[in-house]
Amino acid sequence: MNSAYTNEEIKHLNGKNLPERGPRCDKCGLIIPRFADLSLEKESEIRDLKKINSIQAIKLLMDETGCDMRWAKLWINHASGPYPANDGPPCPYCGVNLRTEKAKQCFHCHRDWH
Repeated sequence: MNSAYTNEEIKHLNGKNLPERGPRCDKCGLIIPRFADLSLEKESEIRDLKKINSIQAIKLLMDETGCDMRWAKLWINHASGPYPANDGPPCPYCGVNLRTEKAKQCFHCHRDWH
């Protein structure tokens, strides 16, 4: 389920758990919370602030949504959305999928073939 959390719902959760709804990041495996009561304007402001000062962006997100620091950090670290899965061919050395078709280095085993 990908529905967004309301501020009221977040208040009742009391920061006991990590989010259970939202898009999953293929890179880290965590679920990224979505906030129903966060306006597009405020979301844009937070994303812009993140480029300058991540701590202030986290504080502003916490103030706007009522989420705890773990949720805010998770959202801030994935402000552009979840990272996609590696879709490239398998590494010729370890077999883990490379990030792209043109990759010349494996970020898993650190071998390269430039």
